[in-house]
Amino acid sequence: MCSCDSNAAQAHEPGPQPTSAANSHPTPLPLPSITAGPLYDAHCHPTDNMHHIARISNMRTSKLIAMATRVQDQPLVASLAQSSPKVIPAFGWHPWFAHLLYDDGPDSVLSAVTGPGLKTAHYANVLSIAKPLSTQDAAFVTNLPDPIPLSTFLANTRQRLIDHPTALVGEIGLDRAFRLPEHPVSTSTPPSTDSAPTPGTRNGRRLSPYRVSIAHQILVLRAQLNLAAELQRAVSVHGVQAHGVLYDVLAQTWKGHEVEVPNRRRRRVLARGIAAQAEEAETSDEDEGEDGGGGQDPRDQKNPRLESPSSAHRLVTFPPRICLHSFSGTKDVAKQYLHPKIPSAIYFSFSAAVNLSGGPSTKSNPNTAMQKLEAVLSILPADRILAESDLDVAGEEMDAALANVYAAICKARDWEMEEGIAHIAQNFEAFIET
Repeated sequence: MCSCDSNAAQAHEPGPQPTSAANSHPTPLPLPSITAGPLYDAHCHPTDNMHHIARISNMRTSKLIAMATRVQDQPLVASLAQSSPKVIPAFGWHPWFAHLLYDDGPDSVLSAVTGPGLKTAHYANVLSIAKPLSTQDAAFVTNLPDPIPLSTFLANTRQRLIDHPTALVGEIGLDRAFRLPEHPVSTSTPPSTDSAPTPGTRNGRRLSPYRVSIAHQILVLRAQLNLAAELQRAVSVHGVQAHGVLYDVLAQTWKGHEVEVPNRRRRRVLARGIAAQAEEAETSDEDEGEDGGGGQDPRDQKNPRLESPSSAHRLVTFPPRICLHSFSGTKDVAKQYLHPKIPSAIYFSFSAAVNLSGGPSTKSNPNTAMQKLEAVLSILPADRILAESDLDVAGEEMDAALANVYAAICKARDWEMEEGIAHIAQNFEAFIET
C-alpha cells in the first residue's frame, strides 16, 4: 500500500492514501513497447477490488505477489493463490491496521484486564489519545472493532504459510505518517456488492487525528519477523517516515548472526592458510601414490578459520530474504542494507505510484522522487532490484504501472530493456525461492 495521491492532496491530508483506479496514477507506457520478456510484480493488492480479479489471467504480468494486510483479505489472498497460477500469496498484517491486534502475551500491560474493559484499555494504550479519554475520543474508540489477539492472528498465519509452501510474509512494517480514517457514515443505500472494495479499505473516508504508537507497530512487526524466521520465509516490508527505526528492528533479528567480514590483514592470513592446505594435500597425494585412495580436493574442504564454532548450533532468528517495498529512503539509508555483514538477502523494490510520482525530472521542474530513485539505483547491486505495481486494481492499470517502473529502472541503470527484464526476472525468482 502506498501514497499515490498528488503532492497537493497530501499537503492538505497527510499520510498514505490507499491506491485505487480513481486515483491519479502516472501516465502508463504503451505496453507493446515492452515485449522483451516476462514482467514480475513483487508487490500488489488485487484482492482489495475482487470484481477485477478475473482480469489476472489476461494480464501481461507473468507472476505477481498478492499481499494480505488485515483480517478481511487473508482468506481472499489464499483463495486467489489457489485459483490463479500467476499469483504467489503473502500473508501479513499491515501497520495501518496494527491497532486491530492486541498484545495478549504474558508480559502485556493488558494481561490483568478482562471483559468489556479490554477493548477500551487496548485502544487507549496504542492510539495517540490523551488520558482520561474525552467524550469525542471515547466515542471514536467505541465505534472501533473489537481487537483480535495477536497470538490468534499468528497461529492462523502460521497455518496459512504451512498450507502455502511458496507464500511470503507480508505486507508488514512501520508507518509514522498514517492516521486512522474516520468511521464510515451510515447510509440507507448500501454499496453495490459488484463493485464495492473489500471491507477494511479507507474508501475515500477523511482521516482522523489518531495514530498508532510506533511501539505497538514494532511489537506486531517483530512477531511477524519471528514467524518468518521460524518458517524461513521471505518478507515484504513497508516503511514510511520510519527508515531509522525500521532498520534497527530488522538489524535486531540478525544480531549475533552477522557474517564475518575479514579485514585486509585477516584476508592475507586466510589466503596463506588455504595455500598451505593445498600444498599439504598435494604432498599427501604424492606420498599415497596412485593406489593410495587419493585425497580430497582442498577446494572442497571447509576452512575452519572461516567458520564460527557455534554457528551451526544457533537458532536462525532472521528472515532469509527481505524486500523493502516501494523503497523511498535515501542513498545513505540504502547503503546500510548493503553491508556484507548482513546475513539476510536485502532486495529493493520500486513502484510508479511512489517512486515516479510527479512526472519526469527537469532542471526547471526537478522531481525529488525521481532524483532519489536514480540516486538509490546507482548504488544497488544489479541482483537486488525488483519492480512492483503496488496497485489494488488487477488488469491493464496494474500492467501499465509495472511497465512504467521497469522502464524507469532500465533508464536509471542504463540497461537495454531486454537486459533489465532479464535482471529483474532472475532477482524475482531468487527472492521467492523456498
